Amino acid sequence: MKADLFIADRFGGIRIIESPMCVKRWQFRFPRTKKKRTRAKWAKREENYKTEPAAMIMGLNQIVAHPALVAKFRAEIGSLTP
Repeated sequence: MKADLFIADRFGGIRIIESPMCVKRWQFRFPRTKKKRTRAKWAKREENYKTEPAAMIMGLNQIVAHPALVAKFRAEIGSLTP
């Protein structure tokens, strides 16, 4: 296992692994021109992208999630238990 991953807990038999690298990234700003060269330059610039925490299901019993989402999972599970 890599150093930036660690196993959080098991929720209902599902293993949850925290990883700060688990984010969703998409380009939200595009140039007005449709030229391929200009679009390629804009695609290289980091300020044209947004990121948000994400989670991925790996197999049937494992979830890899960002630490912010794991905290939300814990809060939801804590509120559901009697």
